[in-house]
Amino acid sequence: MTEAYANLLEDLHKKLERALKHLEYSAQKTANLSTDVASLSEQELSDWEGFTSRFSRVSEIFLQRYMRTWVLIRDPGFLGSFRDFLNAAHKHGLIDSIEPWLKIREMRNRMAHEYEDSRLQILFEEVRLRASTLLTIRDILSR
Repeated sequence: MTEAYANLLEDLHKKLERALKHLEYSAQKTANLSTDVASLSEQELSDWEGFTSRFSRVSEIFLQRYMRTWVLIRDPGFLGSFRDFLNAAHKHGLIDSIEPWLKIREMRNRMAHEYEDSRLQILFEEVRLRASTLLTIRDILSR
């Protein structure tokens, strides 16, 4: 089973590298865009939508798949909630702190369930702010 997890982790590593490249591109593309939805063109809204989508994808791959697989390689019988897996990833040295990852997870969940125009500006600002944490996954993968 550990070999299967190791193969899966390698595959997820490659997916994360590609997804991070796309996230970084979108972060650069939206870096100077306004977050005021009313002032954005259709193209700018599309750029923001691409960025938020890529943000969600990277967080999902890392937090739901990579981190869980990484923990299970070290402790094949591990069971627990998302927070339990975060604690185990922290304990075993995959992540330095739990809080930023909890916030990213909460934000991804909000993005999946609330997409009201009135809240888009706040969403765009949060994605811009928290993308730097997701981009640190590159450092995590190189350990």
